[in-house]
Amino acid sequence: MRASDRLDEIVKILNKQGRVHVKDLSDMFQVTEDLIRKDLKKLEEKDLIDRIYGGAERKTKKFDASNVNYRMNIHKDEKNEIAIKAVALIENGDTIFLDTSTTCATIAEMLVKKNKQVTVITNMLEIVRILEKNNDIRVILTGGLYNRMIGGFVGYETIELIKGYHVDKSFISCMSVGLEEANLYSSTKDIGFTKTAIFNISRIKVLVTETRKFNYHGTVKFYDMAELDYMISERKLSEDEKSLIKDLNITLL
Repeated sequence: MRASDRLDEIVKILNKQGRVHVKDLSDMFQVTEDLIRKDLKKLEEKDLIDRIYGGAERKTKKFDASNVNYRMNIHKDEKNEIAIKAVALIENGDTIFLDTSTTCATIAEMLVKKNKQVTVITNMLEIVRILEKNNDIRVILTGGLYNRMIGGFVGYETIELIKGYHVDKSFISCMSVGLEEANLYSSTKDIGFTKTAIFNISRIKVLVTETRKFNYHGTVKFYDMAELDYMISERKLSEDEKSLIKDLNITLL
């Protein structure tokens, strides 16, 4: 197991149990207690847990695991890999849409670093905060009903506002990817149908997703993958995965 995956698992265990002990984690992951202590220190520095003598506790008054601050701090390396590839697709002068996902928020961070001169439309507040750092990036925030869980605007009012725009490229993440059935899934209708609306106003449609989402199961089917232009992931796919995507005429990055 990679260190980043172990950290994620520790947080999940804490969120479920409330408290963990170094020795128990050491036995569970088959690593030294010293390494577990280092893991807990890293998580504490990210403000994701509270360390106690001999172990750790769930962060006091911490939001649930779907909270934006939590999601911004997990799978960071994978999201950076995706963001590098995504920004390479973006040209100065483009108008793009970044949806309510921490993968897209990471793309926004990369846009600031690369000093791209673009217009960004988004329905995520965190993306606006990130892009404030660069005066060359024009930012448009859609309104509508604010969803605290995802840190952005989704639903009927937001969809109606999105319909008033047209963008060169849209970047969307999702809850799960059904490769075999060639569908994208979300957790709720409001979130899923808002993503559909974003793709519908886009000249080029880009799915940005970590491959771990191939193993997840979403609730709401919101898009046919055959309509996508690009798919960006953090690793090279297996031959079977590549074959399924090739059959859909999607460019894989």
